[in-house]
Amino acid sequence: MLKYTFLQPLGEGGISVLELVSLEDGRTAVLRKLRPLQFFKIGSQIMFRRGIRIRASLPQNDGIVASYSTGYAGLCPAELIEYVPGDNLRILHNKKSAVLRENIYTILRSAAKALAFVHSCGLQHLDVKPENFLLKSGGETHVKLTDFDLTLPAEETGRRKQSGTPAYMAPEQLYGKCSSQASDVFSFCVMCYYLISGHPPFVGSTQKSSLKRQASERVLATPLGDMVSNVPRQWEDAIMKGLEKRPEARIQNMVAWLKILGDETNI
Repeated sequence: MLKYTFLQPLGEGGISVLELVSLEDGRTAVLRKLRPLQFFKIGSQIMFRRGIRIRASLPQNDGIVASYSTGYAGLCPAELIEYVPGDNLRILHNKKSAVLRENIYTILRSAAKALAFVHSCGLQHLDVKPENFLLKSGGETHVKLTDFDLTLPAEETGRRKQSGTPAYMAPEQLYGKCSSQASDVFSFCVMCYYLISGHPPFVGSTQKSSLKRQASERVLATPLGDMVSNVPRQWEDAIMKGLEKRPEARIQNMVAWLKILGDETNI
C-alpha cells in the first residue's frame, strides 16, 4: 500500500472506517479500512475484500471513486481511494441544496452514467442509494459512485441472503432474495423519484407496510408527473419504466435506461 500521513477522521460506514490522509506525492486521499469489530466476522471480511478487489479492477472512469492502492492498515484490510470533497446526494437533499435542486436532471444523468459504466463492466452494484453518489463541492454537477462491497458479477442472479438498503431494493430482492442489473435499475429509479419529488414512490403507514407496498406487484407508484410539475417526459418515462415490479418487464440495465433519455454517448 502507498505510504500516507493521517490527517483527520471522516466517519464510519456499516463495516468500514474512513480517514482523510495525505500521500507522499501530495494528493489527499481517503483511507477506508475494515472496522476492528468486524475483523473476526468472516462474512464482513469476505464482503469488504471483494469490494476492494472490484474497485481496484475497474477501468479508470470519471464517474467512479478511484482506487489508488490496496493492502492493510495494521491487521485490517484497507484501500486508499480518491477523496471527493463534498457531500453525498442524501445529505444534499436533506440540506435542501440549491445546487441539487437547480441541477437535478444533470446530476441524475451523471449518476446514471456512473452506474451504467458499472453495468457495462459486467457487474451489478446492489447498493444503489443517494448515500453512494458523491458530488464535489463548489457548484459542480458531476457525480461519482462509490461502495462496491455488495457488488457481484452480473451473471450471479441466484438466491442469496438479503443485503443492501431495503428502502431502495427491488421486489425480487425483498421477497425472492435474487438480483440482477435490472434490480439496480429499480433502485436507481426509486432514488430518482425520491430526489425529484421529495417522496418515496411507495409509502405506507409504517416502514414494514411501505416495504410490502414496494414488493407487491399490485401496488404501482403514482406517476411522477402527478407529484411534481414540469418533469421532462423522457425522464418520467424512464423512471416509471424502471419502477416496473416484475424484473422481466423492467428496463434491464442502465445503458438501456439512458437510451430512453436519448443518451447513447460513450459511458
